[in-house]
Amino acid sequence: MNDVRNHLDVEIQDLLDGRLNAAELRRVELHLADCERCRAVRDALGRVRRSVRGLPPAAGLDVLKREIVERLEGEPPRIRRLRRFGVAALLAAAAILAVVLLLASRRKDLPAAAASDFDQYTSRAFSLELATGHPELLEGYFSQRGVKFPTRVFDLSMMGYRLIGGRVHRLAGRTSALFVYRGPNDRTLLCEMFEGLASELPAGAERRVHNGIPFFLYRRSGRTEVFWPEGRILCVLVSDMNAEEVVQLAFAKAVKP
Repeated sequence: MNDVRNHLDVEIQDLLDGRLNAAELRRVELHLADCERCRAVRDALGRVRRSVRGLPPAAGLDVLKREIVERLEGEPPRIRRLRRFGVAALLAAAAILAVVLLLASRRKDLPAAAASDFDQYTSRAFSLELATGHPELLEGYFSQRGVKFPTRVFDLSMMGYRLIGGRVHRLAGRTSALFVYRGPNDRTLLCEMFEGLASELPAGAERRVHNGIPFFLYRRSGRTEVFWPEGRILCVLVSDMNAEEVVQLAFAKAVKP
């Protein structure tokens, strides 16, 4: 039986959204086959999604209650019996919907996810899996660990940034190649590469173009994040150093597909 620490969370949302690649889908299906708790969560979220499909995200609680009742009227008797529990059941359904919407919102906020990874690394909430200053060794490690897209780990030592290692990570529910450089005054520069599109980035970015490549700059809570696309891959640099320095490093690292 799976240990509770290994229960699925965002992966269930990605499964229901059809976001998993073949390898991730296989891993999740194997887990669900052995884990009653995660199957129950998947089934419950699936029922709620079907019941509330098409509801406006900004609907007030009263509207949600009324709409959910109307949707449940069209469900089989077994599901419709939920109404016997009255307002409490409706509030619970509305609360579940709120969680679903919140998770979806967080998953789409890639800058927030990247900033969280930076904070977790600098606070030592997770560590690097491979310590190395050799880009080619780290690229080989990512490939051996099942990263399906090509990774480009550059030597930035000429610009004063020393590669210290990386790990296979998860960014907003997606597999990412995460690697870290150490710069002047011991500043941290974190890079992640993952499958995604620039259109998924939220509004509010400062947009720049360099060598025909668009860059999307976010400044949040003393951190700077610079995203750019390389074909079907999104790259991001995150640091708490000077914003323009992070931008110039992104310009140096970016490769036009």
